[in-house]
Amino acid sequence: MKIMLHVLLLLIISSVAVYSLEIDTTRIHREAELGDVIEGIVNVVNSENSVSLSVDINIEDMVYDSTEQKVEFKPFGTMDNSCARWIKINPSVVKIPPKSSQAVTYIITVPQELKHAQYFAVLFFTTGNSIKEVTSESVLIGSQTRMGVIVKVTIPALAKPAGKIEAFQVIPANEESPMKLIYAFINKGNILQKVFGSFSIIDKEGNLFGRGNMKRGLANPGEKITIESIWDGDLEAKTYDLIAEFKYEPKIIEIKEVNFENQYQE
Repeated sequence: MKIMLHVLLLLIISSVAVYSLEIDTTRIHREAELGDVIEGIVNVVNSENSVSLSVDINIEDMVYDSTEQKVEFKPFGTMDNSCARWIKINPSVVKIPPKSSQAVTYIITVPQELKHAQYFAVLFFTTGNSIKEVTSESVLIGSQTRMGVIVKVTIPALAKPAGKIEAFQVIPANEESPMKLIYAFINKGNILQKVFGSFSIIDKEGNLFGRGNMKRGLANPGEKITIESIWDGDLEAKTYDLIAEFKYEPKIIEIKEVNFENQYQE
């Protein structure tokens, strides 16, 4: 009975991570020249009170899916803009006693010749199955945790960031949905672009009626993205100006202004 319960509970808890494992960073973003060697440390912490953890560290590729606006992980060294093969980890397996930590060293060796300006990988820190026994019920519970550190290496000498907000639209609120703000951005450069947008709503007299932030957009080189955000603030039924500010590399600020009439009021 113990074994059967252990298998069942392990399947459930593995899908809902038990965060007894902690790491002191979630990203390693570095600028480098061709041939540079980058070194650093990630501290791995076991916050369990009574259970030792065995942690495996492995490297995978990663890409940004502009359509779904999410990160996807790929097998080691399979992507064209992967830096996974540049990275050495020491140690690759650590055993950490309860309430203790272990330093893991990484060394990134940048090749002398490259065709891209930006390269990516991810370091995964994965615990083995830590087993606990609940004595009052005689049940064994297993859990597994996987945490990632995103690695991004940018070569400034090769980077040519560029982009443009191609369209911006405001759809006023109606009985079925709140106000929508939609922008289209095209990445005309050769590095990943992160687009940040904010806005203010004023009337003809310049009175401020609302402000907020739009969803961040991620666009790979050469790709166009369309990002939709909502704002559920209250507006009287009259005419407004919405002034939007967009920021992206290389430290570009684009201002867009839209005049709209709000005809719906709760």
